[in-house]
Amino acid sequence: MITSTLQSKNADTRKLKLLQLRQEMKHLNIDAFLIPVADPYQSFPIAEHDQRLKWLTGFSGSAGLAIIGNSTAALLVDGRYTIQAVEQTNQEYFEVVNFIEPSAEGLSGIPNHLNTWANKHLPQKASIGIDPCLHGDQSVSKLKSVMRPRAIQLVTNPIDKIWKDQPPSPASEMFEHNIAFAGQSRESKLHNLSVFLKEKEIDSVIITSSENIAWLLNIRGADVVQNPIKHAFAIVNQDSSVMLFIDTPLTTNQNYTWLGNQINIFPIKDFVKAITSLKGRVLAANEANHWVIHQLSKAAIQLCRGSDPCELPKAQKNTVQIKGFIDSHIRDGVAMVEFLCWLDSVPYPNQMNEIDAAEQLLKFRQSSGCLHDISFDTISSVGSNGAIIHYCVTPESNRYFSDGDLYLVDSGGQYVDGTTDVTRTIPIGEVAHKYFKIYSCVLCSLIALSSARWSSTRKGCELDMIARKSMQHHKLDYPHGTGHGVGHFLAVHEGPANIAPQSQEILREGMVMSIEPGCYIQNHFGIRLENLAVVKACNDANENQEHHLEFQTLTLVPFDRRLIDASLLSPDELNWLNNYHADVWEKLNHRCSENTRQWLKSACAPLN
Repeated sequence: MITSTLQSKNADTRKLKLLQLRQEMKHLNIDAFLIPVADPYQSFPIAEHDQRLKWLTGFSGSAGLAIIGNSTAALLVDGRYTIQAVEQTNQEYFEVVNFIEPSAEGLSGIPNHLNTWANKHLPQKASIGIDPCLHGDQSVSKLKSVMRPRAIQLVTNPIDKIWKDQPPSPASEMFEHNIAFAGQSRESKLHNLSVFLKEKEIDSVIITSSENIAWLLNIRGADVVQNPIKHAFAIVNQDSSVMLFIDTPLTTNQNYTWLGNQINIFPIKDFVKAITSLKGRVLAANEANHWVIHQLSKAAIQLCRGSDPCELPKAQKNTVQIKGFIDSHIRDGVAMVEFLCWLDSVPYPNQMNEIDAAEQLLKFRQSSGCLHDISFDTISSVGSNGAIIHYCVTPESNRYFSDGDLYLVDSGGQYVDGTTDVTRTIPIGEVAHKYFKIYSCVLCSLIALSSARWSSTRKGCELDMIARKSMQHHKLDYPHGTGHGVGHFLAVHEGPANIAPQSQEILREGMVMSIEPGCYIQNHFGIRLENLAVVKACNDANENQEHHLEFQTLTLVPFDRRLIDASLLSPDELNWLNNYHADVWEKLNHRCSENTRQWLKSACAPLN
């Protein structure tokens, strides 16, 4: 009865929100409105202030797009969120439209799916409203092309008018990311950027990505939970001078003199006036939101376009950052093995639930004394919840462990010297033998890419094929990319490179990537295994005819031998696994508690 009442109340709330939104759409003279998961700063994740899609639909995924018409509405998601979208939204009000493969470009790849829906539900000459701050300029250009003869209209976001209890825009204190962890001073980075601008004969560059600004200026903040950034825009001139646009708490007493004389701070509200007053040739990143480009075009600025010049240097970690990643993964590995040992010692698993397990894992990470925050909401999923790829446990969905279940835990930490992200799947009690083959196939997929060597010109889509090949031999696959870039004390998902079927980016030395194949059976279980690894040059003298790259694994957490069918692993795969476990043992055993040390010795013992 309580659940039924709650569902009825949620349905009434959704209906009221849609009614209010459609009234605002009439005032704006638009036939439909698009709502992405986005903010003006290209952040991932986004602040609660910007969770407009979640507020309207209930869908909490990190990627999705809703289109609201006068009488119908749809939520478009990729294969990572198919199950989650259906469970979190009311299909009476929102049609869930799924396109199987996530685009390498994120949601900029879905206008064709949007157009298919619009052809069924919108007039030929409908006016579709967008908030230009929340859509990339290139995405808007593609939308305009694909959706013709329908018109794309720039509007003030109507949700902000009807969302009465919308959280305020974040304005956290800014702090310095010490060079001891960053490995390069802001002065050095600005000098390199100045050289780039001079070579390209560009007078100024506009940077709209908060993460890129954080990297460039060695600053961090707390505007977004689990992503230590400060919302910001910046203008960098050829002479290395910087105009930094931020909002800070009204109570702040800081004058930020530690930034040096090159950097002048202004409130964000002054950004438009500043960019429209620029002289000479101005570079605006292809990734900038449409609102910025629209303002520059209106002001007839001499505009040139290209990739954000901070994006690649940020992704290619220096030696200090890589050492930090290694150190943070040792620390994080200790927390994980203490957790896994503890989980194995729980005498009555059916008294343990997903929330309890996630909270216990957090305690182990906090015990290092070095944890700044977790790097994303822990995916703590038992049984059928494991099939929801980006599952987020709530009091309503919280499941208790039972004998025969698989437990999938995907988690990570933010440390000042590195960011971690690791997934393991664990059997609870005696599990069905059918899981052994699938788990072993997923493990072989991870090993295949972890041990690969490739030409430095190969793209992310080609590496993705290496991982999938062994699984597809057994007619298994997964509806998400194989890997994503990882920031250094920044976002756990970082561009420009990823490992996915449509990724055209090449991987470069110093990039830290996830390797995370999986298998998911709806309403039954999910299996995913994930390590982080850094891209490095091969040292093999036999391959000196062409530059080759390989992965150096960073994650130090054993795979669960109780789920491994060793007969399905080749001698080379067994050798990789045994070497990996020997490395885990060597680096962690003397850092663990005595009880965990004994558990780890068994977990890392060689497999025949």
